[in-house]
Amino acid sequence: SNVFFVRGSNLQDYVTTVTPQVMVEHRGRLISGTLTGSLTGEHYVRNPGLDYIAPSIGTELNLDSVLAKIDRRAKLTISERFRATPQPLAFIGPQVGNDVPDNFVRGIQSARANTRTNMLKAMGSYELTQASSFNITYMHSIRQYGQQLATPDVGSFFNTTYQTITAGPQVRVTPFDILGLNYQYLQSDSSRGTNETSVNSGFSTQGGNITWNRVLTPTLTADASGGISEVKSGSTRSLQYVVNAQLEWEHQNASAKLLYSRSIFPSFFVVPSPLLSQVASLSASYKLTNHLSATGVVSYALNEAIGPVQLRYESRSESVSLNYTITRWLTGIATVRRSDFNTVRGGTDVAFDRNVVILSLRGTWD
Repeated sequence: SNVFFVRGSNLQDYVTTVTPQVMVEHRGRLISGTLTGSLTGEHYVRNPGLDYIAPSIGTELNLDSVLAKIDRRAKLTISERFRATPQPLAFIGPQVGNDVPDNFVRGIQSARANTRTNMLKAMGSYELTQASSFNITYMHSIRQYGQQLATPDVGSFFNTTYQTITAGPQVRVTPFDILGLNYQYLQSDSSRGTNETSVNSGFSTQGGNITWNRVLTPTLTADASGGISEVKSGSTRSLQYVVNAQLEWEHQNASAKLLYSRSIFPSFFVVPSPLLSQVASLSASYKLTNHLSATGVVSYALNEAIGPVQLRYESRSESVSLNYTITRWLTGIATVRRSDFNTVRGGTDVAFDRNVVILSLRGTWD
């Protein structure tokens, strides 16, 4: 339902999705890496004008062996992801053709529009001792909008450039505990239309946090980080605390993961404003038989503008999937997903829901 992602156009449709994907892995003496490419094609029975074919490309290079020629303690990994799609995702989910990590996926469901996202990431580290290292990560993300396939009820779209730098030491203090201290800088710029040289607005943040990773039991691990970030938007400054936590449990026939994130991200829809973004999710899977397994995911997001702008996004999503292994290379999947989205700007409140049932076949050849 609601294939246009806007209020008042809650049209049901029958959609056929086909996604061929190829992954090539290279292991060389100096460089190793992977290259992944896919094409997602969708056909709509009642709204054939929404039919599309969209590419997704990803690559990752491990340059550790190259740096080892200079210093064996240095490591570097570079990755890049590009995705084009007319239906931006509100939450990250296990959907075929939409498996590219996206820093803009924070529970905000924008209206249907042609969207291009590109993310470049470089992660480096230098071993100080056997138990410590200095790590640095740089990330550059761009989201651009083209033709709008639906008119949003409030606001509009903004092309957004998002950059972060994170650096700091990491120490293994016990066989089960790893502590880190990081400095992080973020710069976000937004512009309307195709003229990227004209920046309409932007903001920056900087601050520090402490990270902690611990193996609690052979089946339970925990990751957490917390700190303070200063947000600068125009002449306005404010302090916000940021938290990221993850608890992961794995057993022979079952697994579960609990996530919570409270951080600063840009709003690319309605108003280009810094957001205090909170996202929580719980996922679990259980192997019912040798061929049948079940997975459930519950997600909640609350995004609120920092500063004088009155803007609030609230969304919920629940899904249940059954996976049946038909043969060694073929799997059948049945998924039911329900989502609710609510956007508030000033005195305008826009809410809609979306219900999806997916029956799919997935084949993998090595």
